[in-house]
Amino acid sequence: MSGETSSFQKKRVYERVYDHLKQEIIENIHTGVLSPGDGLASEKRLSEMLDVSVTSVQRALKELQEEGWIFRRQRRGTFVAMNPPHPGLSADKGVVRLFQPSFGKDLQNLAFFPEIVIPFEEYLVDHGVEVQCAPVFQQKAMEFIEHETSALDVAVVVGGLEWTHEIVKDLSVPCLFLADCPRGETPILFDTVKTDDLQAGYVATQHLISLGHERIAHIGGGRSNTCAQERSAGYQRALNEAGIRVEPGIMDSTDWTIQSGYEAMLKILATNGDVTGVFAAGDPLALGAIRALSECGKRVPDDVSVIGFDDYSFSKHLVPSLTTMRTDRPRIGSLGAQLVLRRLREPDCASRKTLLPAVLIERDSVIERR
Repeated sequence: MSGETSSFQKKRVYERVYDHLKQEIIENIHTGVLSPGDGLASEKRLSEMLDVSVTSVQRALKELQEEGWIFRRQRRGTFVAMNPPHPGLSADKGVVRLFQPSFGKDLQNLAFFPEIVIPFEEYLVDHGVEVQCAPVFQQKAMEFIEHETSALDVAVVVGGLEWTHEIVKDLSVPCLFLADCPRGETPILFDTVKTDDLQAGYVATQHLISLGHERIAHIGGGRSNTCAQERSAGYQRALNEAGIRVEPGIMDSTDWTIQSGYEAMLKILATNGDVTGVFAAGDPLALGAIRALSECGKRVPDDVSVIGFDDYSFSKHLVPSLTTMRTDRPRIGSLGAQLVLRRLREPDCASRKTLLPAVLIERDSVIERR
C-alpha cells in the first residue's frame, strides 16, 4: 500500500511541476514577455533554467501546442503562436460551430454571408476560440441535432429559415443568431445580432412617400424569414401612418433571388400597373424587378422608382445605380463574436439582442414623383 501511495504522490508532484511550467510560459505570453513569433529556448535549456526534467518540459510544450499557444518547426525550434488564445479562454473550452442554411449558389449565399462570417471567425480565432463551419440542409436537420452539437460550447446560425428556428429548440447548448432570429420563445439561451429590419423597412418606404409616391409595391423575401417579415411590417407601417391603403396584389412575398424579384414584379404589374414606386426587401429582388419593369416598357426611375435592401457590391454599378438600405454586415459578425466570448466566459448570462440601424444610400433609381 505504501508503494502505491508513494507512486501516487510522485505523480501529483510531476503534474504540479509540468503544469507550473505551462502556466509560466502562458503568463509570459499574456504579459508580453513573449510575443507572437518569438522563439522559445530549447527543451534542454528550459529544463536547466526552470530546474525541471526534460520530460516535464516536453509534456508541457506538447499540451501548449495542442491548446494553440505555441507551434513547432522541424529543425528550427518552438515559437509563440501568431494568434495565441485570449486570457481566460483555452482553445479546448471554446468550440463554436457556425451553421449556415444552404440556399445554393445564389447572391445571398455568395455575397451576403461571407461579409458576416469572415469578421466573426477572424475575431474568435484571434481570441483562441475554435470555429467550425458547416452548411445545414433541411433533410439533415435531425442529424444536425443529434450529432453536430454534442461537443460544442455555442452553436451559431447565420441567416435562418423556419425549420432552422425549429431545430434550435432541441439544442442543449446556447445559440447565437446572426442576421436573423427565431420568432416567439425558445427554451434555450440565445443571443441575437441583426439589422433593425422593421425600422429599415419603414425608412425605405417613407423615403418613397416623401418624394410623392403613393402607389408603392413591395417585394418581400422568404415568407418564413423573420427579417423579411419585419421589413414588410415596416413597409405597411409607413403606408398606414401616411394614410395610404395597401391595395390587394401590390405586395408579393417570395425568396431572395433575382428571378424571384422578376416574377414577383410581373405578378404585381398584372393587377397594379400604375405603381410608381417599389420597395424590394433585397438588392437581388430589386434587380429582378428592374428587369421586369423594363420588359413592360416602364423606365426606372422616370416611370417607377425602385429601392433595394442590403447594398450589395454590385448595386452601385447598376444602370441606374440602385438606391438601397445599407446593412453593416461586418459589424454583425464582430459583435456576434463578442457575444460568443461573453457566453463562453459566463455560460448562464442573460440573453442579449442587438439591433443595428440600416442606412439609406441614395443613388439614381429613386426620384421625386412627376
